[in-house]
Amino acid sequence: MLDEHELDKALNFRLSPEFDAWIYFNLVGSNVLLPILIVTFLFAKKVRRHGVLINLCIHFMMAGIFSLIQFYAGQHKLKTVDEGVCVAQAAFLSGMQPMCVLGVAMLLFYMVESSSSVRPYSNWKLFVLLGSPYIVGCIFIITTYVSSATDGSAKSSVVKFGIFYCTLRNGPVSLAIFVTTLVCCGAILVLKVILMIRLYRNWKAQRLQNRTLVIDFQLITRTILFATLIIVGFCTVKAIKFFTSEAIPLYLYTSIVPTLVFLIFGSQPDVLRTWLWMKEPAKVDTPRLSCISAAWRSTRTSLRPPQSPADSRRDQIPNSDLNPPLQRQAKPTLMISIPGPELDITHSGRLVLVNEDYRY
Repeated sequence: MLDEHELDKALNFRLSPEFDAWIYFNLVGSNVLLPILIVTFLFAKKVRRHGVLINLCIHFMMAGIFSLIQFYAGQHKLKTVDEGVCVAQAAFLSGMQPMCVLGVAMLLFYMVESSSSVRPYSNWKLFVLLGSPYIVGCIFIITTYVSSATDGSAKSSVVKFGIFYCTLRNGPVSLAIFVTTLVCCGAILVLKVILMIRLYRNWKAQRLQNRTLVIDFQLITRTILFATLIIVGFCTVKAIKFFTSEAIPLYLYTSIVPTLVFLIFGSQPDVLRTWLWMKEPAKVDTPRLSCISAAWRSTRTSLRPPQSPADSRRDQIPNSDLNPPLQRQAKPTLMISIPGPELDITHSGRLVLVNEDYRY
């Protein structure tokens, strides 16, 4: 059974405008904006995205929807709340945090892999890339539901009625969720550093070759920015929860994350042109990196935008990736002639008899 004291405290708070604002942000972000973005990615002809980015949008859409289960059931402001609805909400939300963070890590991993590999993804690797967040989320959802169903105590030791939604109490399941999320955040940091290093090396190599930088950092910058917001938000939430478990601004922050996903990935030029029914410009001076598509897995120009035939003839880079090989220039050999049989001393130190002079 739910704790009556927690129930009364939460229901009193839910009459405040802060709770209404939290519901509004979740509804707008996860029920309106993200579905529009996902449909655009899936069906727009001029906007193509790889499954890892679409997955990321789906993850945060699901998190926002599951946080509103009591609202959908019409019990978010009632004095009597169905315990089954509360347990279901806590179970679903227990899998959303690790699933969302792992989805961000998979997106960065895909970008790092695409920057250095030309081999297409095998089926099992693609399955792991796209399916691992759902598998991890389902594991925690099932574990939480089974733990709640087998709890025979008078007051539930697994689920508590929070001021915004039903959630888990501190215990083995919540500890496992925290550790999993922490590991994923560490992986995100490492992948961010690797990706930024490769971008810098590519920029430096092309500068040394006196070539125009053809990589647009738009999508990569957006992804790194979003990953930074996720990590900062997670660390802030966990740090403040050591002092209080009812930090209202933190809950409001989590409610606007779906909107942040929409603003960061939905404000790309090709997406905006699709929504505004605008034609794509005939010539773009600065090449765009605005899509993660399946073509990235089968071409060397995985992180480079398509070029026109004229641009390709003018600026064709063989084996172009984020680490293009530098062209080595042959070192000139210093030749000094003196009387006698000719010996050629190359820069490697070898002597070669040629004819009548010594050459060094």
